[in-house]
Amino acid sequence: MPDMINDVLHRLTTHRLEALDLKIQAVHPVYQGLSLLNFPTSLCRWLGAPDLIHPPLDVPELDKLAEGVKQIVVTLIDAVSYERFRRWINGAAPELNPEAENCLLVPLISMFSLV
Repeated sequence: MPDMINDVLHRLTTHRLEALDLKIQAVHPVYQGLSLLNFPTSLCRWLGAPDLIHPPLDVPELDKLAEGVKQIVVTLIDAVSYERFRRWINGAAPELNPEAENCLLVPLISMFSLV
């Protein structure tokens, strides 16, 4: 599987909404392609359904992986920090480790989170 995690994390952690000055270190939402808001349109695209109103995910590697697929299994976990989830995977479920051949982990953001 392609290693896109560092690129996605960098894009998530460096993006800022200018109109939202939180005065604290936080991860701002990236509605232009790295948010849960973008996921349904990508899923429709991958499965040949019409696009929805919001833009798709801006993760080209996912589009390449989805070429020719007929079924997609998604496990979506919200309200758990990425780092906490990674620690859990490494300790409790190594077969789900993003470096595993049959697994792909892509961090997205739903709202904003404190760092």
